Amino acid sequence: MFQMGRWEEALNWFNRACEICPGDPEANLHFQNMCRFLQTLVVERINNGAWNSILDPVPGYLNKLLAIYWHRTPEIKIFLETGTYLGSMIHLVMNQFEKIISVELSEVLFKNAVARFQNYPNVHLVRGNSGLVLTDILCEINEPCLFWLDAHYSGESTARADLDTPILQELETILQHPVDQHVILIDDAACFEQGWKDYPSINEIESFVEKRRPDWHCLNDRGVIRIQKAPFG
Repeated sequence: MFQMGRWEEALNWFNRACEICPGDPEANLHFQNMCRFLQTLVVERINNGAWNSILDPVPGYLNKLLAIYWHRTPEIKIFLETGTYLGSMIHLVMNQFEKIISVELSEVLFKNAVARFQNYPNVHLVRGNSGLVLTDILCEINEPCLFWLDAHYSGESTARADLDTPILQELETILQHPVDQHVILIDDAACFEQGWKDYPSINEIESFVEKRRPDWHCLNDRGVIRIQKAPFG
């Protein structure tokens, strides 16, 4: 089990990067420092056989970044997010991908994001129901993407379509896409564990994926559901 001080050190770099305007070289330096700490921790976890140990807590957004960093490979140059919300995730991965696409249903949140990222040409914002518009987006893509699926109704500050979560529609579209090297990360796994309202259970998601892509694997890794073709390391 790692000392929490190690995580706090990485989290410190993470927070410092978030305080600076995205795209600023200093912000990227802080992010790279954070990734260096994360990489060290990941290697230690692998060597100790503790990658999936629930005994080693990872604070907040650092766990999300760890999941994204772990799956960011040279072959994946596109980050595709559903559920822009305040744009925090875009901010965090700004300098890590050649192209970032984010889908938001709420008109207010979409307009705020447009204003926030209007000067960043690698950020492409789309307004609409991600369960529907992903089809058109993926028609223009012929290379692997890292998907961050986080579109769901979260109260009055967000928007709701027919369902609280469009996750099965999103997965249907992605799993039908001809590129089979996508990596799918679904945030807020606890919502699926508890079966809230329209949320399918994690077992239902696993069955859904297996029926459409028998050679793809699904794993709930401390708050983030990972789906991909390659076996997990």
